[in-house]
Order: sequence, then structure tokens, then C-alpha cells
Amino acid sequence: MSIEKLMTILPVPENNGMDIPDWDEIEKAIQFELPEDYKQFIAVYGLGWIDDFMLVLAPGVDSNCYDLLEGGKSHLLEYIGRRLSHPDFYLHNALENGDGIYPWGITDNVDTLYWQVVDGKVESILIYNKGPAGEFFESKLAFSDFLYAILSKEVVTDHLPEDFPSEEISFVEQWRYDQDAGEERFVFLDDIK
Repeated sequence: MSIEKLMTILPVPENNGMDIPDWDEIEKAIQFELPEDYKQFIAVYGLGWIDDFMLVLAPGVDSNCYDLLEGGKSHLLEYIGRRLSHPDFYLHNALENGDGIYPWGITDNVDTLYWQVVDGKVESILIYNKGPAGEFFESKLAFSDFLYAILSKEVVTDHLPEDFPSEEISFVEQWRYDQDAGEERFVFLDDIK
């Protein structure tokens, strides 16, 4: 479980990575052991969008929506609400005492990617499509192997769009994504004047 293989197809950005958080504190807060390759991913890539479609939540970021702890809790509460409304479709328990699912990523289609945790360790990865049907895809691959398999199209699922990933896979850091969006807003405002 290393991100070296993933790095062969997902370009590392120039200003890559994040300050290394206190992983012990984070794992204590979420009640399970994070995969080592997830920690490596955060150290190398940081917070950003994979091919303008998929975002891996990261600890200690300014945006609560994208933060592994605060955003993770928020996404988990959404799942719990859907599960309460549709228990026959949303089959997995939310994380409690080291067992259940916990979010690690989101997509531009507002789907959520989860880790299935058993006895405090990640067992598998799930992609849940939002909606009353609660359709999900499960993979037993490790975090970085899963990303590699999805990006290389070794694994194809109806739970992701056919055009993901693109021919030229990219990784755009969230701060650069925000900056580019800001520049587009200003260009738009200039057109109005």
C-alpha cells in the first residue's frame, strides 16, 4: 500500500502536499486507524480535485465541507438521515466505536466515498450514490490501489461517470481551484460593466 504507483498516472502538483497533521489525534477523534497510503496521499497531494470530479477529504483544512473530521461528520449525518428514511436501501451502519462507514471523499455529483471500518481498521471502500435507492459499489482494494484502479480504468463502475477520468488526468489543489473560480467571477463582473 503505497502511493508510488498512483503517482505514475496522477500528476503531483507543484505546490503539493500539506503540513503533516497529528495523525494520532485525528485517529483518536474518528476512532479508527487511517490507512497509511491515505496519509501518504495527503502528504504528497494535499487537498484538491482529482480530474475536476473527485475530492479526497483532508484533516485540518479551512473548509468544513472538505475537512476529514468536520466534513466527515457532516457527510455521515447526511447518510444517517438517508438510512433512517430508507433502511432497506442504505444497508451500512454509520461509524460508531470503531465499526461502520466513514466518509473519505466526495464527487462533483454529490456522491460520497466511504471506508468500511471493522474493529478500528479499514476493510473496504464504498461509493454511495445519493438518492432513495441507496445504490453502492464496494471494493476491497487499498485506498491508493482503488484510486489507481479507478483512474486507470482497471475498475469500471456505473457509480462513476463514463467520462471520468479524462484522457489527461489532473490534480488541482483546492486553493488553486478557489483562486481560479475567483478570477472567473472577476472576469464575469468586468463583462457586466
